[in-house]
Amino acid sequence: MSCERPSGLAASLWRDSSIKFPPNWEGELPPAESEASLRERVTAAVTRRGLTAEQGEEAIRFFLAYEERYYEKTSEGQCYHRACDGGAVVQGELGIYCANCGKLPDLLPPAFMRY
Repeated sequence: MSCERPSGLAASLWRDSSIKFPPNWEGELPPAESEASLRERVTAAVTRRGLTAEQGEEAIRFFLAYEERYYEKTSEGQCYHRACDGGAVVQGELGIYCANCGKLPDLLPPAFMRY
């Protein structure tokens, strides 16, 4: 006898409808990291990994978009949505969800950054 997890769109929708969100951010979110700071950090990583200058620019554009959209509190492993002033963000079966806004549009990293 097998105990398999139900699959398919309906099962995923059902699981995503029961997501439990941590508390939203309280107060004002810290500002997004500056382009200069991101550029400095990404340039160091690009050099270490042997990526091209074009790939480095693509990575910087992605991280700028990420910083504009989310605040990530790495010490707690929690992410917050900037557009609604700190709704908790959780990964579901069918995408990323904000406690305030619902399903968020995908923000995929460049292909060379996906492992």
